Amino acid sequence: MTVLLLALQFVIGWRMPDVHKDTQAVGLIAWHLSVGATLVAEVVSPITHFFLYVRLLLVALLGWINASPRGWTVRFAGAVAYPSLSKTESPFGDKMGDVHAILAWELFALIFLYKVAALFHRFLLQDLAADAAERWSIAVLDG
Repeated sequence: MTVLLLALQFVIGWRMPDVHKDTQAVGLIAWHLSVGATLVAEVVSPITHFFLYVRLLLVALLGWINASPRGWTVRFAGAVAYPSLSKTESPFGDKMGDVHAILAWELFALIFLYKVAALFHRFLLQDLAADAAERWSIAVLDG
């Protein structure tokens, strides 16, 4: 998809009129801007998803580290016990609970902002950036 968009971007760029100080963003120039924004979304979306998943794993790991000094057992699907990641009554494990809580709220805010941006692109700008993000999300979830 990215290669096709890039080829389209070059064709539009070659065919659009020269841009001057008073040139309006209409016709081929508007298309050139829209395809460019979509290309940026094609590149940025996977990077954004990657960092969201890294943050998600970090929050989960910090929660696990915080559970250990409390004597809590973390279990996969409620059945398989994971090993303890910090000693009982560990100050480090206790502090990681504070970090876990802060990063969890930040993760929530990032996901919220990400979805607001996708809705902004879909309904207000009506460009293809939201479609690019959605395609990447589905590809990751489907494996």
